[in-house]
Amino acid sequence: MAKAKASPTRGSKVTFLLRDEHGERFRVGEVVGPLEQDPVTGEIWVGIRMADGPRRQTVTLIPVATVLNVTPPERGVV
Repeated sequence: MAKAKASPTRGSKVTFLLRDEHGERFRVGEVVGPLEQDPVTGEIWVGIRMADGPRRQTVTLIPVATVLNVTPPERGVV
């Protein structure tokens, strides 16, 4: 899988690869949190909200390495 060329920023829409107990699948979310570095591993994480479903209100941390595509924020979104 190729990584996204742009870095996600607040308000960006991101497509990422989610791996969990249900397998692998692509998901879309909106970036709501800053990029943060894990103090132990050095891996960069970002907070996102899922684009749909009941998890829309939940903020999920994902590793930036799983982000495949970044769409810049709409005008007026900060």
